[in-house]
Amino acid sequence: MPRYSAADKPSQAIRGPSPRWVLPMTLESWNTLNTTVQSLGAIFGFLAVLCGAFAIVAANRIGNLQEERLATAETNLEETRKQTEESRQGTALALAEAAKIKADSERDVASLTRQAEELRASAAEANERAATANKAAEEVRAESLALQRIMRPRRVYGNSEWVGPLHTFAGMKAVIFVIPDDFESSALANNIASVLAEAKWQPELRVSTREFDGLSVFSGTWPGDRPGPGDNPENQDYAWRAGEALANFLTRNFAQTETGPNIPIFHQPEEILPRDLRAWSRPEGVVAISVGMRPVVNNLLLLKYMKNVYGSPIKPQTTKPDHP
Repeated sequence: MPRYSAADKPSQAIRGPSPRWVLPMTLESWNTLNTTVQSLGAIFGFLAVLCGAFAIVAANRIGNLQEERLATAETNLEETRKQTEESRQGTALALAEAAKIKADSERDVASLTRQAEELRASAAEANERAATANKAAEEVRAESLALQRIMRPRRVYGNSEWVGPLHTFAGMKAVIFVIPDDFESSALANNIASVLAEAKWQPELRVSTREFDGLSVFSGTWPGDRPGPGDNPENQDYAWRAGEALANFLTRNFAQTETGPNIPIFHQPEEILPRDLRAWSRPEGVVAISVGMRPVVNNLLLLKYMKNVYGSPIKPQTTKPDHP
């Protein structure tokens, strides 16, 4: 350890304990050091106060920021809740509107379906009425045609195919009885006579005041009154077969040309038109033809019957049916 000299020892005037160890500094140095330390302490104290103030300010600022952030977060949360509630309400309204639209659509569809069914039913009813009207119109047309046919003058035509069977009986005598003062009946009688003359028959016209309405053929004996089958030509006399051929010719002619009654021309035995009466006097074995006025009333009744039975007033007969 260094030792100090007497000169370096402190003055005797300074009282107090003497430190065992003393730094080699003067009083002025100590004062300076003390002043410096005090200044530094003041500076550090000021800095400490300043740091504390800054810390307080910073803490306050941080607290304020946190409060602001918390308030902002709460505000945002509240807005989010509000928006969520509004969205939920909007969704509920949208669902309610969609349900209403769906219900309205289903109601409209049901209404349209019902209207379509009603229109379909109306169309079906209209079609049915139209079909009924068309049927009625066809019936009226058919009746009109039938009436026109009834009122049309009766005529026969010498078609070669139809007249052919009459040539088989060439030379047969035929007496045509016709009522007087009826132009249509007289014209028909002359027409039949002309066709028979072309078939090499021997027609003769006679006026009779006792003729029935319509057109009939009389000749021969009914085959049923003779032995053997009536439909066997060998069992039928010549006059009967000639009358059958003439009746079939007239029936076919009227049916195909629609210039006569829409009924078969019946062939009957000659005894139905007695030869011994003056009005119908004729030789034995001839074919008698009775030409009377058009049977308008009978034909109208026939039209009504055919409409009720066959559904149409026109049902052409191309062949003469068998006699009962």
